Amino acid sequence: RRTKTIGIFSMSSMTDIIKNSNYINHTSGFLHNENKDLYATTYFNHKLDGDSREISASVDYYLYDTSREQHINNELSEPMLGNMNGKAYVYSAQADLIYGMNENWIINSGAKSAIVNLNNDAGYKRLLNNYWEYDGALGSLFAYNENINALYIQSEHKINNMQLTLGLRAEDTHVKGNLSGNTIQPDSSFTTSYLSLFPNIGMQVNFNNGNSLQFTY
Repeated sequence: RRTKTIGIFSMSSMTDIIKNSNYINHTSGFLHNENKDLYATTYFNHKLDGDSREISASVDYYLYDTSREQHINNELSEPMLGNMNGKAYVYSAQADLIYGMNENWIINSGAKSAIVNLNNDAGYKRLLNNYWEYDGALGSLFAYNENINALYIQSEHKINNMQLTLGLRAEDTHVKGNLSGNTIQPDSSFTTSYLSLFPNIGMQVNFNNGNSLQFTY
């Protein structure tokens, strides 16, 4: 699936009256917006022997691309031209298994991996001597990368009128970011990695009158 949106917002204006002066400053701006996104997915499902046994898998891809061009005119300074661009890439894949040991015991397990890449940049130019020159004090470039890998397993048991659920999910996360500086702000970056565990336990008791009592952690 692909979509494209173009928006043009023209001529926003502002007037400033300088205190203790007869001078009036006029500021006008023009903004051109363009957004694109692309999404693709594929899905697989296979029934194994038995009604409660199956395996499934999916792969997804998403791209979001945005571009903005801004013109600013101010009577007290040179005209300015700004370009702001951003791209987001998302890749993910997962596989899941449902396996019924018997009519009262079902095991669910699976794995998922997701990658996110973000790139955003902003640059500004000023009109000096009839030439557009970059303003080194403005603008920056930000890059962000994230990778999460997860595994989970969950067991469901039915004992008479009671259902028990016990599971564990593990997530391994890696994150890296970098912000490029300019003539005023230096470069900066960060990197982090960590492992997280998410246990879960649940119990549900069904009564003969149709009511039920549920506990989840």
